[in-house]
Amino acid sequence: MTGPITHYGNDPMGAPTTHTGTRDNCPAPECGPDPVQDEPEIVVLCGSTEFMDEFTETNLRLTAGSNDTPSAIVLSLGCNLRQPHELWADPKDAEALKRRLDAVHKAKIRLADRVVIVGTRIGTSTTAEIAYARALGKPIEFLHPHVDPNAQWGVWCQHGEHIVEADPDTTDPDGGTVGRLVDPWPCTADGCTAEAFEESERAREEDYYTSLNEIAADVHR
Repeated sequence: MTGPITHYGNDPMGAPTTHTGTRDNCPAPECGPDPVQDEPEIVVLCGSTEFMDEFTETNLRLTAGSNDTPSAIVLSLGCNLRQPHELWADPKDAEALKRRLDAVHKAKIRLADRVVIVGTRIGTSTTAEIAYARALGKPIEFLHPHVDPNAQWGVWCQHGEHIVEADPDTTDPDGGTVGRLVDPWPCTADGCTAEAFEESERAREEDYYTSLNEIAADVHR
């Protein structure tokens, strides 16, 4: 006895998508896992091709899984228009391809159980993909939480920990947000401490004012 397998992904209208594949009705353990109930999670990666190295690493880790996390089916970018190729060497071909890729990536989002946003910044295309995924009710994970358009105010360290938060009791003279270090310090990575962060901020501020003084000196010469 065979029949169609209904996948748990949704189309844009919210209806289940039905695959045409079939399986034998075999309850015995040796038949293997149920292809519907035990299918791997489908994860789609979104972000700028500027971060292709991170796409590759994320794809690898999600596909490999671990002892605690099952392997996933990963839908990633298939074309990197930042790299030269005969298929998009002509500007007209490149524009047409961009439209096709946008449509294909939206289809990948519809198929996915979860969306992962790659990269330390997001542009207009990725912002549109995030909005599309949210409209479909897809869970979204940001590898770098600070790029989330809905993220809380603050600063995150390179290890992804929220280390500076808004001070609810203080504002600047213009009524703007003033930050304070998260206490206790949340990051346990070697060398990532409150003292190291404050030292780097002081050095950054000194570099900023030094550059301003150099610009002012050039203006008055």
